[in-house]
Amino acid sequence: MTEQTLNWRFLLSILLFLGLASGSTRLHVTDDASAAILPSDDNWKGAYENYLEEYPGDIALLVVVRQSVCSEEGWGLLVDLQESLTELSQTRAVVSIASPLMKMVVGDKDSIAFDGFADLTFVNAAQRCEIAAQYEPFSGLVSKDGRSHLLMVFTDPDLDAVTVTNNLREVVEPFRIQAQELGILIEVTGEPAMSTEVTRLVEEDSRLIALTFVVMLLLLYVFTKSQYAVVAALVLNTFVVAGTCGVMGWLSLSITPATTLAIFLLVPISSAFVIHAHAYQLRLQKDAVNGARTAFIFAGLSTCIGFAATGMTPAEDIQNLALMGVIGIILSVIGVFLVVFPILSFDHGNHEVREGKVPYRLLGKPIVGYMFLIGLIVYSTTGLLSLRFNYDPINAVPRDNPVRVAYDNVSSDFGGMSVALIINLDRIDLVERWERVSALVSDLRVKFGEPVRVQWLYPHIEQLSEAFAHGNEIVDVTPLSDEGLAQILLFFEPEILDLYVSDDRSDVQLLIQIPFSGSARYLELKHEILNSMREHMLDGSITGRVAAFFEAGHRVGLDTIRGLLISSCFLLVVLWILFRSVALALAGILVNVFPVAAGLATLGHFSIPVEMGSSIVAAIAFGILLDDSMHLLVRVQNFVAQGYDPSTSVFRAVGNLFRPIAATSLAIGCGFSILIFAELKTFADFALVILVTLVTALLADLLVLPLLVRRFYRDPVG
Repeated sequence: MTEQTLNWRFLLSILLFLGLASGSTRLHVTDDASAAILPSDDNWKGAYENYLEEYPGDIALLVVVRQSVCSEEGWGLLVDLQESLTELSQTRAVVSIASPLMKMVVGDKDSIAFDGFADLTFVNAAQRCEIAAQYEPFSGLVSKDGRSHLLMVFTDPDLDAVTVTNNLREVVEPFRIQAQELGILIEVTGEPAMSTEVTRLVEEDSRLIALTFVVMLLLLYVFTKSQYAVVAALVLNTFVVAGTCGVMGWLSLSITPATTLAIFLLVPISSAFVIHAHAYQLRLQKDAVNGARTAFIFAGLSTCIGFAATGMTPAEDIQNLALMGVIGIILSVIGVFLVVFPILSFDHGNHEVREGKVPYRLLGKPIVGYMFLIGLIVYSTTGLLSLRFNYDPINAVPRDNPVRVAYDNVSSDFGGMSVALIINLDRIDLVERWERVSALVSDLRVKFGEPVRVQWLYPHIEQLSEAFAHGNEIVDVTPLSDEGLAQILLFFEPEILDLYVSDDRSDVQLLIQIPFSGSARYLELKHEILNSMREHMLDGSITGRVAAFFEAGHRVGLDTIRGLLISSCFLLVVLWILFRSVALALAGILVNVFPVAAGLATLGHFSIPVEMGSSIVAAIAFGILLDDSMHLLVRVQNFVAQGYDPSTSVFRAVGNLFRPIAATSLAIGCGFSILIFAELKTFADFALVILVTLVTALLADLLVLPLLVRRFYRDPVG
């Protein structure tokens, strides 16, 4: 490589780096981690915007005040807190028993009043506590013992979770301090609060990228014993990470859990590229660039396809991960030829080219490969049969995290999230249609029990009807007529009707407060709702942000498996074009499909549900693993072209490349193992699966690939 060529390559790499990296100044951590997983299609966005025009929304911060109503001081604090939260500019509505809109039927049939609970006078605080717990319309706002009370704060949907949560906490903090003096506990939680905490954890975990840098550089020196290789890795990783972050900045993408994971992935992968480049430089010297060009281009292509396969899902965050991964790998391949090989060309040290200590006796016995392959198939099959998909964004936060603890505490009494169910009644003044919806609610309570709470208008209507007909006595059945219903609806002010009824008074909203946070249980709830709606001849739909990210998150796992199958077929064609051999192409695919399956099967064996982080391992790992196999298969083909038989060729190829392949596997494994120390469980699950996959893949390259090549690639030895 001439001095002029080196200068041009260095100059081009500097200009490319400056042009891309300058965009990193526009980069910022997402203000709403949950929103990143929402579907990106226009149909969903349009439907959700229409929903928000009709109702306050399904996103609510939950403020729980414990031990409040049972004392006069606590009740006064609750009323003051209600007023302060209502005055917040971001607030669309506050639903609590202290709200002036939260009416309660008082009096008998001759003198009925429909007054706000906050304005009623009780003999003492204990009586208020008892009545609040018994009043059916308050069932979603008061715990069964009447000692804990919920304020649902619906906020402006145009504001991000971090902004609304921090603003609300500023308002609540003085009340929380005052409450402590009274022995009252105030907790702030809900989906926006959890999303804010995930955002904070993403920012903290992203700092581990620097540690990954350091670990990779140390490993590079251990494996290569070359300072030039360490410098090349430092330059390449800086080029790739800064360039990818810069592209994110120019595209106005935020740092989210998925895009952070993409950056984590790029550091070990780029370091592995340097290890392979160093091996080529040692063997081929001045001809290293030409000798490595085909292997690196196709290895980069296979890894890009692996990343791209993860983007076959409606979740925008995962699509961004795929995009950033592809861009990062392209930059890695470009960087290998622009900076890595030029830097390595200065290394004139006496580095001995040594073959790895390969157990040829082991490789020479097909029975060993067959036993390993059979064991791998059995392990993968049994594990995959036990695999279950369950996207649980709350479970990504450690259980001992204070925000998670508050969420779990509140969920047991009130549910942590709200799922919006919109049912079309056409006319809200027909009793029979309301009773069909009431039957649906009863079915849900039978199926899911007390933890599932439902906020809707009909319990208020029933209480008022019962008071008219029977004084204060509570009865099971109320003979309400259509005419009576029309009269009762006149008692409700527009502000409270707007919470539950559409503007044209044809649809009603049921806010279902769920105590669980996983997509599997949500889909079970959805299935039960749809079945019950059909049974009761109701027309409606589940909508809202919470439902959307449950469904999108659950689909990530299924879409990833679909993406893996598609990418496998595509890569099979690519390998066939490269090697002009179906046998080598199939060997390259199969030797990497089995380790990926084993990695996913590990989740099944340990009863770990497939979530966002662990699910995308499949497609990404497949592309990463094929990188090593690509170098090995290219070497096999080179030896065959030199006149060696396939059996000898595969033995020599494994001997030549076992050290760099083992080194890259160890380097990537160590790089990903750092994710085990991440706060977000999503990253830790990813690390577990990728480590199992890497170890299995290394053994497969050593035991299964030679077996397949010798057996199917015109092996004259047999």
